[in-house]
Amino acid sequence: MIKSVYFSGTGKTEDCIKKISKLFGENINYIDITSKSQRENNFEFNKDDIVVVGMPVYAGQIPAVERITDCIKGNNTPCIIIACYGNRHYDDSLAQMKNLLEYRGFKVVGGAAVIIEHTFAESLGKNRPDENDMAEIKVWANNVIEKIKKGDISSTDFPGNPNPEPKKSIPVPKTINYEECIKCGTCYKECPISDIKFDDKPEFKNENCINCMRCVSVCPKKCISYDCSPLTKRLIDNFSEPRKLELFV
Repeated sequence: MIKSVYFSGTGKTEDCIKKISKLFGENINYIDITSKSQRENNFEFNKDDIVVVGMPVYAGQIPAVERITDCIKGNNTPCIIIACYGNRHYDDSLAQMKNLLEYRGFKVVGGAAVIIEHTFAESLGKNRPDENDMAEIKVWANNVIEKIKKGDISSTDFPGNPNPEPKKSIPVPKTINYEECIKCGTCYKECPISDIKFDDKPEFKNENCINCMRCVSVCPKKCISYDCSPLTKRLIDNFSEPRKLELFV
């Protein structure tokens, strides 16, 4: 069976991983490890499973969530890793994922750096992965499947630092429209790193914010907003040239 594990703040990585996972088989079990409560569970896989793990890339690294992979455990389980990034660069993310997952008992047999729409500059990676991307990804997926069928679970090499120094994230300023807020606590419950406090209303702590924008995405009244126009301009000015997929077996 195909097991597809993903972290996705805004849902863009989730969409991408679900698209790609279908290329590995029809019977898929999806496991969303974005919320802290979900990561309190334990998910164990055997050597007959094929596990796809997808994560977004924040400043060239996977999300700075403490023990992000501790909830999943492999037993010489073949694993395919996918880094989803917004057209700047995936930097250390694939090497980092491999390092963490092989420590947890997985055999990383393939990986992909896939471009998706950037959260802070939507023109970057817009509508990707597109049809051309998916055709290329399908060929890669078939090659990975053939490798596994042959009993070859040898580890794939990736560029980057497998154990980079975590980058300090500067929280993007966010505003809550309390006139629209229904005080449902969804943002508080869904924050992956518990950086929102909730007494009679939600408030941002801004102590460990990773800029995943989960709070913005899940708010049912859409009353959380942010302005990162200087960052958006810098991204568009420097990273508008569409990047190519990088696929590894």
